[in-house]
Amino acid sequence: MSTDKQIEWSEVAQHNTEEDCWIVVNNIVYNATSYLNDHPGGPIVITNRGGKDATKKFQEAAHSESAQKKLQTFAIGKIADGSTPLPGQLDVEGSGSQTLVGLVVVGIVIAFLLYTFVFNQNPSQ
Repeated sequence: MSTDKQIEWSEVAQHNTEEDCWIVVNNIVYNATSYLNDHPGGPIVITNRGGKDATKKFQEAAHSESAQKKLQTFAIGKIADGSTPLPGQLDVEGSGSQTLVGLVVVGIVIAFLLYTFVFNQNPSQ
């Protein structure tokens, strides 16, 4: 398919269901609706990024060359020059850094509990 059509982020956002699912990978817009049930990971893998950028998730999955070629068959256009993504539409690093912060907080709590109950016991009791 041609990727000459310019598509706004706001239009992409409207296509976020199993009945109508568009994703963006490397600024190319894909209509993945007809492929959802054929995806080896199931429809949820794609619909979770429906109406949004899926570049990071697509790259993290280390798709085969065959899968990359298959994706190209669903291309319907590209993100219009100057189009601004809506909040939450970009697939950014935030979720990973939030996980790291959560792990650090849990580590601090465990260290505090260990110090309080194991290392700081009063031998005279």
